[in-house]
Amino acid sequence: MAQRVANLTSFVAKGSQQGYDDFEKYPVEVYAKAPGQRTTIVHGDSGDSTTTYDGRTGWTTAPDTTTPVPVLPLTGDDSAGAKVEADLSFPAQVKQALSD
Repeated sequence: MAQRVANLTSFVAKGSQQGYDDFEKYPVEVYAKAPGQRTTIVHGDSGDSTTTYDGRTGWTTAPDTTTPVPVLPLTGDDSAGAKVEADLSFPAQVKQALSD
């Protein structure tokens, strides 16, 4: 079993997400590819929000009820958090990700 997990290099997952301060559950899709690439799409009531990390940089979009929202680059802790999420998507890479 460990060898099969170590050979995992990509996955697609669908499920639901509920925030810690939110009573609603929303459909979510996750697309991941090693090393360090991940996109998460949350389908909310007011539209989809997307966060992507491509292995070097990240960006996000979110719905706004009044004006179109552009793609916003992730910086600082937000970028670092997206990198960690992408790296930790693959169990075989956890040790390397946490030692960097």
